[in-house]
Amino acid sequence: MTNDIQFDPAKPVRTRDGRAAIIDASDARFTGGKTISARVTEREGYEVVYTYMPNGSLFHCGEVNHSDLINVPEQRHHWYNVYESGSAGAHYTRSKADKSATPGRIAVLHLIFEDRKLVSSEVEHV
Repeated sequence: MTNDIQFDPAKPVRTRDGRAAIIDASDARFTGGKTISARVTEREGYEVVYTYMPNGSLFHCGEVNHSDLINVPEQRHHWYNVYESGSAGAHYTRSKADKSATPGRIAVLHLIFEDRKLVSSEVEHV
């Protein structure tokens, strides 16, 4: 299996197995065609520097590895004013939801999406 996922070193990253990572350089010239230097936080809390291929792979052959870099999915937040009548109004910030609220609002629904998938929801009754 190879690392076929689209990778952008300019966006936030983590390792394939979920460890935090920070790219220090993405245009370096290391041996074996590696161009990325990144600090990876190990489970014990210390950082280790790894070098990567331009596509985020740890190995030049492209074999998938738990230490490969992948982009962190971008989160999108949506707030909905919920009314007694059953209607709801969508907003991209909580402050906009609050400013546009009208009498009869009974709750604010906060939804978080990653890659168009719902990952979290919270209801605040007002």
